[in-house]
Amino acid sequence: MAVQGGIPAHLVDFVEALRRKGIPVGPSEAVDAAAAMLHVDLLDRQALREAMASTILHKPTHRGVFDQLFDLWFPAAVGGHHPGEVAELEVEIPTNPDGSVDPEALNRLIADLLLEDTEESRAKARALAELLVEQLGSYDSVNGQRFSAYQALSPLDTNSIMQRILDGLLGADPFDPDGAKRHAEKTAAANSAADMVRGFLREVADET
Repeated sequence: MAVQGGIPAHLVDFVEALRRKGIPVGPSEAVDAAAAMLHVDLLDRQALREAMASTILHKPTHRGVFDQLFDLWFPAAVGGHHPGEVAELEVEIPTNPDGSVDPEALNRLIADLLLEDTEESRAKARALAELLVEQLGSYDSVNGQRFSAYQALSPLDTNSIMQRILDGLLGADPFDPDGAKRHAEKTAAANSAADMVRGFLREVADET
């Protein structure tokens, strides 16, 4: 079953990161972790950490690596947020008629801004990152208003964003429609796309 984005895709990416670090996570553990997320407050990082660790880990020796990756993929909200002046850039989060975020349009917008790679588009991408944190990443805590990069990034589908950037970088070749003959070019484009997406994710994280 395809993962469309948001929290499910974020969990899939986290599981893949664990596997790359040598922690065996099978489909059943991934499903159990997803089920556990439904029963905890996602803004309570410690509860989320323990719930996921209990469903994923089988060896105590893996806990250190798990905690390190958890902190990267589910960062804590720190400090307060001070929104900058973004209105003049004419950038906004795409929404559906009912006012909810339109994830597909948002992913397209991010990809197009990153792909354009001009001074104006980079400024708009930074402004969009700020808006995501301001409008989607805010939550109330006992210490007042806080901002979470994880919560702000929940509508994003990084695979979709990277694929759109990759398509834009490679373009169409009528003599090689499936791109089979352009391995080096495809690899370079994929690396560029990944760097662009990572840069945008850092922009969001820096706003929290």
